Amino acid sequence: MELLAKIDAAVQSAVEAGGTPGIELDRIRLETFRSRHEVLESEAELNIAQAMLWSQFGRTDRDPAFDVRGNLDAPMTVQPYPLDEAFALAQQNRPDIRALRIQVNKAKTDTVVEKRNAYPEMSMILGHLKEFHKDAPGPSWEPQEVSRGWGVGLTMAVPLFDRNQGNRAKARATLAKSSHELRAGIIDLRAEVEEADQLFRLAHQKATTFAQEEVRLARRVRDSIIKSYEVGGSPLIDVLDAERTYRETYRFYISSRADYWRALYLYNGAIGR
Repeated sequence: MELLAKIDAAVQSAVEAGGTPGIELDRIRLETFRSRHEVLESEAELNIAQAMLWSQFGRTDRDPAFDVRGNLDAPMTVQPYPLDEAFALAQQNRPDIRALRIQVNKAKTDTVVEKRNAYPEMSMILGHLKEFHKDAPGPSWEPQEVSRGWGVGLTMAVPLFDRNQGNRAKARATLAKSSHELRAGIIDLRAEVEEADQLFRLAHQKATTFAQEEVRLARRVRDSIIKSYEVGGSPLIDVLDAERTYRETYRFYISSRADYWRALYLYNGAIGR
C-alpha cells in the first residue's frame, strides 16, 4: 500500500503534466483497490486466528495484549533423524505403542495363570491324635491316656471334565488379538513416521533453501524495475507485475517457515519426542 501510494502520486503528477496517459493512473488505483481487499482479508484472518487462540486457552475476554510470542524467523537448526533411528525412537517413546506392549505382556501372564488354574487343587491336612481308655491303670475317676499320634493328609480334586478349557482358550484368544494389534500399530507407526519425515524434510528444504533465495531475487527484480520505471525505461505494467510477484513470493516465504514449524512439531509427535 505504501509503495502504491508513492507510485500513485508520481503517476498523477505525470498525468497532470501530460506526459503519461490517464490509463496508467487507473491501473495504479485498480491495484490499490486489490491491495486494500488483501489487507481487509488478512485482518479478518488474523482476528479469526486470535479468537481461536483465545478459545484454546479457555479465555472469553478479548484482551488485545494476549498474543503469541516468538517469530517465524527463529533459527531452524533442528535436523531430522535418519529414518531407521526415528522409527526406533518412536517405538520406544510413543505411549500408544507402549500401551499395546503392556497389553500383550498382560495377555501372556493371563495365559500362564489360566494354565495353572487347570491343575487340580491340593490341600494339606495336619492332625494330632490322642487315645484315652477308662480301664487304663490310674485314678478311676478319669480316663487315662493310652497313646497319641500325628497325622498328615493330602486332598485334591480329580479334574475329569473341567480342566479350565474355556478360560484357557479365552486367554489365548486375547493374547492373539493383542499381538495382532501390536503388529498393526507398529506397521501404522512406520507409515506415520515416514510421512512425518518426508514432510519435515520437504518443509526444511523449502524454508532454508528455496524461499529465502526466491525472496531475495524477487526483491531485486522489483527494485530494479521500479528504478527503471522512474527514469522512463519500464512501463507501469512491469512495475505492478514485479510488485505482485514480490508479494506472492514473500507470502510463500512466510508460509514455508510456518510449514516448517508445523512439520517440526508433527515430526516430534510422530517419534514421541
